[in-house]
Amino acid sequence: MRASKIARRCLLGIGVATWLLAPAAAVWVVTQNAAAVRIERLREEVWSPAQASDAETSREVQISMDWQDGSKLYAPAWDGVVQAVHLRTGEAINDGDKVAVVNGISRLAVHTETPFFGELRVGDVGPEVSKLNAVLTRLGFGNPVGDRYSSSTAAFVRQLQIKLGVRPASGETFSSSWFVFLPSEAVSVGSTHLIQGTMAPTFGAEVASELKQVSNAVLVMPGTVSKPATDATEPGAETSKTPPIPQTPKLEALPQERLFLGEIELELNADRQQLSNSGKTTLRTLVQEGARATDARLKAPSVKGSLRVPSAAVFASKTDKTCVISRELDGTKRSKRVAIISSSAGQTVITADISPGQYVEISPSIGDRSCE
Repeated sequence: MRASKIARRCLLGIGVATWLLAPAAAVWVVTQNAAAVRIERLREEVWSPAQASDAETSREVQISMDWQDGSKLYAPAWDGVVQAVHLRTGEAINDGDKVAVVNGISRLAVHTETPFFGELRVGDVGPEVSKLNAVLTRLGFGNPVGDRYSSSTAAFVRQLQIKLGVRPASGETFSSSWFVFLPSEAVSVGSTHLIQGTMAPTFGAEVASELKQVSNAVLVMPGTVSKPATDATEPGAETSKTPPIPQTPKLEALPQERLFLGEIELELNADRQQLSNSGKTTLRTLVQEGARATDARLKAPSVKGSLRVPSAAVFASKTDKTCVISRELDGTKRSKRVAIISSSAGQTVITADISPGQYVEISPSIGDRSCE
């Protein structure tokens, strides 16, 4: 009787243990099987043939823009009436151009590092005289040199006076009122406050202001910056009242790529991520003032022997070399260095020691990504 009782207890214990351990065992088996499946999938290799690509390639980009107020022109010490105005909205005023005629004397826009002030006379010496001699030379009134207001300087100032309508033209004294300080070699006139027939503005009054200028123009991915409802490049379109552009990741143009807005090429900076000063000046003439962004294209010329491969096949090695894994005729894998020409829509155009039709591996495993 006692033995039977003990046997029943043992059987009960075994049953409970089986009931508890069976689910855990099942979970362990399933987990191991799943792991085996994952490992098997990770070992799968995907290959794609490289295709010949000798055509010009291009890809869409956006140019994100920041703006700043343009330069301003201020009146020197003038007396009399404004008899003529030579400033025209939308036109450029260049170094040496006429700005206005005040009290019978033509006033010139002159680009110098600092404005002239007051008068200079024969016998004066110093940097202001050196600056005057340089301006006289640049404007074509002889070639005076040095920092002394000499007799030769006086002779050339007399020629300047004759051109401007200053009487008597003795050349003995130069007046800064003949020149309007131009902060750069050329200024695009956005507005002017000079009115023919009115009294000359007082000293220091604003006589003209430049159009707003593009202060920063960087390349970003298409759609990064939302544009206003009106087309930013459409003449006469309203400027959108939008908040400042947030910081966005820049896009780098490849060495062979050139940037175009329509048919107009825009010069890039050395970093290949933003426009140069010349490029920004050209861009300013092509977009609506205040536009936050405009669409453009990066184009690369055709390169003989270039190939098109999936972008996922191209990788950077630990030594920053750009490579792909190719499959040789004997079935072995070999890493090959490549030069990227362009990349767009999941495809990359390269040059490499690979033949058209030869297979390259897509997303090779980390362990294979060596290219020395």
